Amino acid sequence: MVISFFLSNLFFDKVLSTFLWLGFYMTIFLKILFNAYSINEGDGNFTFLPNQFNKVLIWSSVAILAFTCSSLFHKILFKVKKLNESDNYKLTNFYKIYRYEILLLFFILIITVNFINLKFGVYQKGLMPLHQISPLLSITLKFFVVFGLTAISTLLIDYEIKSKKKLTFLILLIFYFEIIITNTVLLSRSYIFLGTFILFSILTTYRINKENSNYFNSFLFNVIVFILLFLINIQVVNNIRASKYFDPEFFYLKKINKINEEKYKTIKEFYILNQYNNIVDLDKKIDQNKKNILKKNIDMINYEKKTLEEQIKKIEENKNISYKKKIYKNFNHISILIQNRFIGFESLAIVTSSDRQSKDVFWNAFQEKISYQPRDGYYAKNFMNVGGTNLKSGAHRQYSIFLPGVIAFFSYYGSLIFLFISLFLLHFSLSFIEKFALLLSFNSKIFSSFVGFALAYRLIHFGYAPKNSFMLLTAIFISIFGVFIVSKLIKRYY
Repeated sequence: MVISFFLSNLFFDKVLSTFLWLGFYMTIFLKILFNAYSINEGDGNFTFLPNQFNKVLIWSSVAILAFTCSSLFHKILFKVKKLNESDNYKLTNFYKIYRYEILLLFFILIITVNFINLKFGVYQKGLMPLHQISPLLSITLKFFVVFGLTAISTLLIDYEIKSKKKLTFLILLIFYFEIIITNTVLLSRSYIFLGTFILFSILTTYRINKENSNYFNSFLFNVIVFILLFLINIQVVNNIRASKYFDPEFFYLKKINKINEEKYKTIKEFYILNQYNNIVDLDKKIDQNKKNILKKNIDMINYEKKTLEEQIKKIEENKNISYKKKIYKNFNHISILIQNRFIGFESLAIVTSSDRQSKDVFWNAFQEKISYQPRDGYYAKNFMNVGGTNLKSGAHRQYSIFLPGVIAFFSYYGSLIFLFISLFLLHFSLSFIEKFALLLSFNSKIFSSFVGFALAYRLIHFGYAPKNSFMLLTAIFISIFGVFIVSKLIKRYY
């Protein structure tokens, strides 16, 4: 982490090292501090024995060493030539002249994209699509939601600073508006990291003259504002999630159907077991068995109905609690997320404690296709113990997935040498993309930093249907070359 922040010139490294620290060292520290020796989503063969802890530390250390070596190689061998900002005078001047028109068009684009996504539910976290729309429109919408809108926002921040020599209230307003609206419709709470890292990127890449700066240019001021906006907005996101992720009618019917399936299964088993026995009045015995099962069935249905009524009552009571209690509940929920949701230690512990690590298991993982059932995921089926966990969908559209992360994924192979070489080459290759983004965007540093963030975030959350990673890479390259072409056209014809 020290190397990434003080020696590396890649923003990709800064983001990656932060998430690795959160996912491994902070997670281990919190588990020891709170004596939380459990993995809620399924622990596989990991039982928190000292030798198992040591194995996780060895494998994670090798992985982090691979990232570190790759980063140092990049710094020593490949240097990005600094561009002369005077060469970009036409681009900056174009932005100066058409500034309000550009910002207005971007504002309209934000509203349009998020309205369509909200209306048709094309792409929302943890939810299957609400409506089927044309594939081209769906792909375009996902591009802007996942990457495009924020990419444009970072470009505008770049040119705002280049033209005004400072951050203005208007560009900050647009930036906050885009990131909050997009992620609220997306039902995502992870944008706290995205926003903070972009603000940090502004701090580290631009040196604003003191005479032109004001409190809008203060990193601390903007982080405080952004965190306050996040704490207010997270209540909205949690309320939407609660309504979308839990449908009482669906939940109740699913429970009843399962009870009825068990009833008919039990009756069938009783008949099969007793049809060849010498039992007098077999039909009478079967009828009596049916009555007993029916009574038990009714009791179970009544129990589920009572449980559902209690859940609905609890939801209604939560809606009416005071704002002070809501804030407390949000802080409590955030603390639970901090303890359990960072990817790293737990998934690596599950994989390294398994006896299924092999090259075949690793290569077969690339055949995984998207599934909306968490137990059907490749990682869950091969390494996790999810049988006793509560993974039932609470609504027709709701689903969940398990993510091993890039270190645990490449640990499927079962070789430390393979882990080191694979992660070294992967990091080495991806690092070029951020440098290409900086070069082809004509020194747009915030934009290239966002590209680095997107790559690092994807690596940390890698492992589910891994072949689909090409979608993010495609979006990144479309954005980079799109910026390059538009910039070239402006420089040539303006």
